[in-house]
Amino acid sequence: MCGLTDNIKQPLLSSRQPAMLRSWRLFASPQQEAEYWAAVIDMVDERVIRAREAGLARAALPAAFVTFETSRSASIAAQCNLSSIPAGWLSKPAPEPRDVIWHNLGINPVHRRLKEFVSFSAVVGLFALYSVLLTFAATAAEINSLSDKLLFLDVFTPDPWLRGFIEGVFSSVFVLIIMALLPIVLSWLATWEGLACRTFVQQKLLSEMYLFFIIEVFFVTIVAGALFNAIGPIIDDPPSIVTLLSRAVPQTGAFFFSYVLLHALVGYMVDLVLLWSLIWTPIVLWLFARTPREIKAAKQPSSCNYAARLASELFVLTVGLLYSSASPIVLPAVLAFFLLGELVYRYHLMYVWEPAVESFGLLWPRAHTRLVASAIIYHVVLMAIFALKLGTANAILVLPLPVLAVYAHRYYTRFYLDPVRTNPLLDPCQEVEPPAWSLSEDFVQPELQASLAVPDGVQINAEASA
Repeated sequence: MCGLTDNIKQPLLSSRQPAMLRSWRLFASPQQEAEYWAAVIDMVDERVIRAREAGLARAALPAAFVTFETSRSASIAAQCNLSSIPAGWLSKPAPEPRDVIWHNLGINPVHRRLKEFVSFSAVVGLFALYSVLLTFAATAAEINSLSDKLLFLDVFTPDPWLRGFIEGVFSSVFVLIIMALLPIVLSWLATWEGLACRTFVQQKLLSEMYLFFIIEVFFVTIVAGALFNAIGPIIDDPPSIVTLLSRAVPQTGAFFFSYVLLHALVGYMVDLVLLWSLIWTPIVLWLFARTPREIKAAKQPSSCNYAARLASELFVLTVGLLYSSASPIVLPAVLAFFLLGELVYRYHLMYVWEPAVESFGLLWPRAHTRLVASAIIYHVVLMAIFALKLGTANAILVLPLPVLAVYAHRYYTRFYLDPVRTNPLLDPCQEVEPPAWSLSEDFVQPELQASLAVPDGVQINAEASA
């Protein structure tokens, strides 16, 4: 880089020029490109000098990496309570370097708490916004019944094709689109609030996406569909809302059938053909990639967003469990979803996706907790349906199921979660160092083995040979 700077005969650009040239460098000449990058190198050198001077006077960072000579010492340090002050000194196994979000390590703890509060407030605002959007999608799926109460909707009901498209396709596509934008916003919020590594971002994204799917897509859809179809009876008899909600679960089966089937047929097909890479990569190579390094970065294989995909699969599993008793028509769509998903994921994991980081399975405990929560939701809804339609005696028969699910989850969390988070002390303590051995003593070349062999009937006198 120094040679490039010294060989430029033209005067270097000013420190403000790179920002001005960046907007039209797509059409710049090679000389202008060289001047541009020379000016960028000078700007980076100035920033490095200022950062070094500021780093000498800066206080120590609130986070650090410590290395140990043995795995036993590292396991002991990771599981020790190092300070009597709560959250005064916390230790945990360090992630791999690719997993670390380096610019978040220097965030002050007070600033991190403020960012966490702002991020939490933003997530609550997203919950409110998505409640309105998904209520609109749920009411659009019932446009035929709503046209009797809202007269301005009569323009959509005469045409059966338009009415069928709005009820069967538009609402499901609308939900898929707004839910596809959600992981981008939640991942940015989790990174901005100061999480130290990308695995923690994935864990938080899985938790929030699962809540959005269960609360917004499922319960808001059921409640909105039931309330908008029975506003009059609820006003006349408010306690009847429980009975109406129990009847609304089978009635919304058509919406979830369309949602799951559209997700299976359209969503997985888009993933299979890599539509986003098919559109965006040629644009980057044609307009933005000018150097071999930029071309290589543009052709870099993509990675899998495991948190968002796991949340989506867990939600479809929850829908399949709930409607297996209330409206079994959803089950073929759920079966097609998982069969196509197995095909697409197997191909992508073997030939397309490249692992961005190695989290050592830390995402699975949270996925298991959400899986148990889906089973408990199924048991509770099944008890409510049995109690309202078949009587209390039938609901009591289902009562042991959620109790057993909670007990099993507590048991597995108690005995199997800690070995996942930290390395057990017994394993490094049982490590045996390899015995010292000499290559010259244990290995003999094959060519020499025949010459070293002693013929039968021949004895060697060690004293005479000495």
